Amino acid sequence: MKHASLKLLPVCYPVYQAIAELNRSFEDAVHILDRLEGFNLFHRRSLQRCHLMLEEVRALTNHEMTEVMSDREMQNSAHFERLRLTSENRPRDPSDSLSDHGRHKESPRIPKSQKQRSAGRPVSRGQKAVRP
Repeated sequence: MKHASLKLLPVCYPVYQAIAELNRSFEDAVHILDRLEGFNLFHRRSLQRCHLMLEEVRALTNHEMTEVMSDREMQNSAHFERLRLTSENRPRDPSDSLSDHGRHKESPRIPKSQKQRSAGRPVSRGQKAVRP
């Protein structure tokens, strides 16, 4: 893939929301067909064929839309990966790091000879050792 083709092509929230609404509408249509079946006015087999056609159209529509969105999201992923890699390879700016007084100071290390022990039992955190 060329770098020029790795541009950002956002898929915004309203697109996902519209697809969810479309699926909800397909589901509503299926429920309406079920209700129509209860009136015993329409041939059951005819309503079942309509139900199957609706499900087929829903599945084909979702497949086509998710395929387009998947391609778009993959391009976006490549775009952001390229930006991340570029920023990782850039030399660090000294002004980006914290000053010495902004960092947490490490607690002083205690030499092994002065480590606290109490009658062979380990000392738990926050507990003072008792020296014999």
